[in-house]
Amino acid sequence: MSPQREQIRSVWEQTLGHGNFTDDESFFAVGGHSLLAAQVTARINRVAPARIAVRDLFDHPTVASLAALIASRTV
Repeated sequence: MSPQREQIRSVWEQTLGHGNFTDDESFFAVGGHSLLAAQVTARINRVAPARIAVRDLFDHPTVASLAALIASRTV
């Protein structure tokens, strides 16, 4: 698992209060909503090598796709 995926998974687990999801499930399908999206974005921006916006989470709602986005912005 890539460092980006590990960081994102950890943030999602902390914010959602559970880890019952795969890296390919939508944040919004496993309990996320717009207010939690803002919290997730802020937390990810504290630890990730590239900044994301709340809109990025809507456009890339899975751990895998969000990690790929962050990786693409750090190359």
